[in-house]
Amino acid sequence: MTDILKLSDASSLAFHALALLARHPEERASTTRMAELFGASEHTLAKVMHELVRTGFVDSVRGAGGGFSLIVNPDQVTLLTIYETVDGPLRPQRCLLGKPACNGKHCVMQGLLGKLHAELHGYFSRTTLSDLARAIQI
Repeated sequence: MTDILKLSDASSLAFHALALLARHPEERASTTRMAELFGASEHTLAKVMHELVRTGFVDSVRGAGGGFSLIVNPDQVTLLTIYETVDGPLRPQRCLLGKPACNGKHCVMQGLLGKLHAELHGYFSRTTLSDLARAIQI
């Protein structure tokens, strides 16, 4: 069995954390606070945030009043950029069955998986971090 669309916990947390930081640019957010808001593992979120610091999306200040803040322009960062930073290239699903039963030449789904991939890739390419920030209700 395969998942047609499955985002990793890391990419989902990156989307949420960056959206929160973009929504509240005047504030720093701690890993503890964000993990509570998202109902996520603080340890997993800390690893994601470390990667976002390393790749230049956010900065981090330790100590009282510290936390994370966004250092990129949210109007210029797409979901595709975030996804590929965290999870690598967005690859199409080749077979609904999880194996090349038909070698991909005459798919019983008549190209559905390719169409879904193209739609997702397009959405991720044109949706910015600012769009996510406007949608987040935290």
